[in-house]
Amino acid sequence: MKTRLTNKNNSLPGDTLKKLINHIRKVDKISIKDSDEKYLSLMGYFHGYQACRFVRTDSPHNSLNIKRFSQIRNIYNVNDQLKLLFYPIIMQLETALKSRIIDILASNHHCYLHDIFANCLNGYKDIIPHNSKLRRKRRDRIKNKYRIEGKLYNAMSRNIGNDTINYYVKRNQEVPIWAIFEFITLGTFGYFVDLLNLDIRKKLEESIGIIDNQDLKMMDNYSHDDTYKKYTFICTHLFLLNDLRDAVAHNKIIFDCRFRSANSSEAVKYQLRRKFHMKQPVTFNSIVDYFTLTSFYQYKLGINVKYIYAEQHQLHDILLSFLNHEGESNFDKAFGQDAFKKLHQINFKI
Repeated sequence: MKTRLTNKNNSLPGDTLKKLINHIRKVDKISIKDSDEKYLSLMGYFHGYQACRFVRTDSPHNSLNIKRFSQIRNIYNVNDQLKLLFYPIIMQLETALKSRIIDILASNHHCYLHDIFANCLNGYKDIIPHNSKLRRKRRDRIKNKYRIEGKLYNAMSRNIGNDTINYYVKRNQEVPIWAIFEFITLGTFGYFVDLLNLDIRKKLEESIGIIDNQDLKMMDNYSHDDTYKKYTFICTHLFLLNDLRDAVAHNKIIFDCRFRSANSSEAVKYQLRRKFHMKQPVTFNSIVDYFTLTSFYQYKLGINVKYIYAEQHQLHDILLSFLNHEGESNFDKAFGQDAFKKLHQINFKI
């Protein structure tokens, strides 16, 4: 999110904390005590204070109604609580999803990079180049294939001294894919899955259980004659999860989903809404939508529902704390008017 000071005659980013406090008090018209200097120092001026004054962008239309610095502190604390909630969930999902694809590859004797590159990361062949758009798409897939190959080899070479990689190197053996997966990011993993051929993506989605007959019918309508678009639910899911994962891991603001960069198709949005029988739309402009997605995957991957319900109650309490401290107007801007309704509709009769 871009943030800026609009009054060039007042405090600038390089000023001392005391001058920044005077700027907050005189220019931003926000009540702040001199003793709040330590909290401003801990959260940072741009990273914390300015970031918590707005929702998604720093336009006046998206500004929160902030009168006191204590409100900024509360919003910042809520953001920290959300990161503490999501971090272990994302790490758990990343490990479980990598394990699923490893199981599918290994069961078909695809364990080593040269074989995987030749026989698995060849999804570009599923694109029939009927027109210039599809020809460009196929060409882009081929480029991405070589890019991912480079990332996998780089991950292996960077960690050549690690015990996991070194175990195979010492024995003069090829390093299997499951060892390399230990060192790739969720984003790289998402591109890896996206480049897999149709047959393997189908096995992966069926293995996890994220698709049913209605999903397949919807994808038929969505993909029309473009077969390569089928079985891409998990690819879209992974890119959405990676946005959240990167924001949490790199200590960014997440409460208003400003981290979102991945696109989500209408098919994916409708899929989650239908799975949980939600009356409200899933847009991924609310952190509740991301919780809906993580809960769906946790359930399908076999996590005990009592743990997921505990996380659901924890998110409810975090949202309620924000509402009680910041009021309905700020809450609706940050999380959406239907946040609690959507959260309460997450159940596991799916």
